[in-house]
Amino acid sequence: AMGIVKIQIITRRSATELIQNLKNAGYGITHHDAKGSSENVSIIYSIIKRNEIQKVENLVKSTNPKAFYSIEDVKSVSHGVFPVKEAVRRWRKGK
Repeated sequence: AMGIVKIQIITRRSATELIQNLKNAGYGITHHDAKGSSENVSIIYSIIKRNEIQKVENLVKSTNPKAFYSIEDVKSVSHGVFPVKEAVRRWRKGK
Protein backbone atom coordinates (compact mmCIF):
# COMPACT_ATOMS: atom_id res chain seq x y z
CA ALA A 1 0.00 0.00 0.00
CA MET A 2 1.16 3.50 -0.78
CA GLY A 3 -0.11 4.97 2.46
CA ILE A 4 -2.75 6.96 0.59
CA VAL A 5 -6.51 6.98 1.22
CA LYS A 6 -9.59 8.69 -0.20
CA ILE A 7 -11.95 10.41 2.18
CA GLN A 8 -15.50 11.05 0.99
CA ILE A 9 -17.50 13.50 3.09
CA ILE A 10 -21.26 13.93 2.68
CA THR A 11 -22.95 16.87 4.37
CA ARG A 12 -26.53 18.08 4.42
CA ARG A 13 -25.64 21.62 5.40
CA SER A 14 -23.51 24.02 3.39
CA ALA A 15 -20.04 22.62 2.77
CA THR A 16 -18.44 26.03 2.16
CA GLU A 17 -16.73 26.31 5.55
CA LEU A 18 -15.47 22.72 5.50
CA ILE A 19 -14.15 23.12 1.95
CA GLN A 20 -12.31 26.30 2.94
CA ASN A 21 -10.86 24.68 6.08
CA LEU A 22 -9.57 21.70 4.06
CA LYS A 23 -8.04 24.03 1.45
CA ASN A 24 -6.47 26.21 4.16
CA ALA A 25 -4.88 23.07 5.63
CA GLY A 26 -3.32 22.36 2.21
CA TYR A 27 -5.57 19.52 1.05
CA GLY A 28 -6.74 19.23 -2.53
CA ILE A 29 -10.47 18.64 -2.78
CA THR A 30 -13.14 17.93 -5.34
CA HIS A 31 -16.74 18.70 -4.47
CA HIS A 32 -20.17 18.66 -6.01
CA ASP A 33 -23.81 18.97 -5.08
CA ALA A 34 -25.92 15.81 -5.22
CA LYS A 35 -29.32 14.45 -4.30
CA GLY A 36 -29.37 12.28 -1.20
CA SER A 37 -32.17 9.83 -0.40
CA SER A 38 -34.25 12.55 1.24
CA GLU A 39 -32.58 15.90 0.55
CA ASN A 40 -29.84 17.74 -1.29
CA VAL A 41 -26.29 17.10 -0.09
CA SER A 42 -22.74 18.22 -0.81
CA ILE A 43 -20.05 15.63 -1.44
CA ILE A 44 -16.36 16.36 -0.89
CA TYR A 45 -13.54 14.04 -1.97
CA SER A 46 -9.91 14.30 -0.97
CA ILE A 47 -6.90 12.04 -1.44
CA ILE A 48 -4.79 12.18 1.71
CA LYS A 49 -1.82 10.42 3.26
CA ARG A 50 -2.77 7.70 5.72
CA ASN A 51 -0.88 9.42 8.54
CA GLU A 52 -3.09 12.52 8.03
CA ILE A 53 -6.40 10.68 8.66
CA GLN A 54 -6.74 11.80 12.29
CA LYS A 55 -6.01 15.42 11.40
CA VAL A 56 -8.64 15.44 8.64
CA GLU A 57 -11.19 13.61 10.81
CA ASN A 58 -10.69 16.22 13.54
CA LEU A 59 -11.12 19.02 11.00
CA VAL A 60 -14.37 17.47 9.70
CA LYS A 61 -15.74 16.85 13.21
CA SER A 62 -14.90 20.36 14.43
CA THR A 63 -16.38 22.04 11.33
CA ASN A 64 -19.42 19.83 10.74
CA PRO A 65 -19.95 17.20 13.48
CA LYS A 66 -22.97 15.66 11.71
CA ALA A 67 -21.19 15.07 8.40
CA PHE A 68 -21.02 11.47 7.18
CA TYR A 69 -17.63 10.35 5.90
CA SER A 70 -15.96 7.18 4.69
CA ILE A 71 -12.31 6.37 4.11
CA GLU A 72 -11.06 3.93 1.46
CA ASP A 73 -7.62 2.64 0.50
CA VAL A 74 -6.17 3.96 -2.75
CA LYS A 75 -3.89 1.72 -4.82
CA SER A 76 -2.29 4.44 -6.92
CA VAL A 77 -2.57 8.10 -7.88
CA SER A 78 -1.19 9.98 -10.86
CA HIS A 79 -0.58 13.20 -8.92
CA GLY A 80 -2.35 15.38 -6.42
CA VAL A 81 -2.30 18.22 -3.94
CA PHE A 82 -0.89 17.34 -0.53
CA PRO A 83 0.01 19.58 2.42
CA VAL A 84 3.65 20.65 2.45
CA LYS A 85 5.38 19.59 5.63
CA GLU A 86 7.69 22.04 7.29
CA ALA A 87 11.31 20.96 7.40
CA VAL A 88 12.21 19.33 10.68
CA ARG A 89 15.41 20.68 12.12
CA ARG A 90 17.55 18.15 13.90
CA TRP A 91 19.85 19.45 16.56
CA ARG A 92 23.19 17.75 16.97
CA LYS A 93 25.27 18.01 20.07
CA GLY A 94 28.78 19.27 19.56
CA LYS A 95 31.70 16.94 20.25
